[in-house]
Amino acid sequence: MDFPIKVYRIAEHSMEPTLSNGDYVLVSSWFSGIGIGDVVVLKYPGRKFYIVKRVRRVRENMLDLRGDNPSKSQDSRHFGMIHRNSVVGKVLLKL
Repeated sequence: MDFPIKVYRIAEHSMEPTLSNGDYVLVSSWFSGIGIGDVVVLKYPGRKFYIVKRVRRVRENMLDLRGDNPSKSQDSRHFGMIHRNSVVGKVLLKL
């Protein structure tokens, strides 16, 4: 059984100034809902690495995700809306 709380290291600049490259975040895979403003971790579509984005809009089970730093972010503007099941966890706090 996977432990529901994990630590992820931010390896990009897309969430600055909220989260910076090199920051660590505590992430929970146990959550009941995803709402606008939540910061989530997901697998990058078609790749093997994880990214962190903020939920901008929710439509049924689809999420529009954006980085806080649009000029440095690969997000839903590039890969489209993402199914809720692609989210591996919600960021609880910055460590």
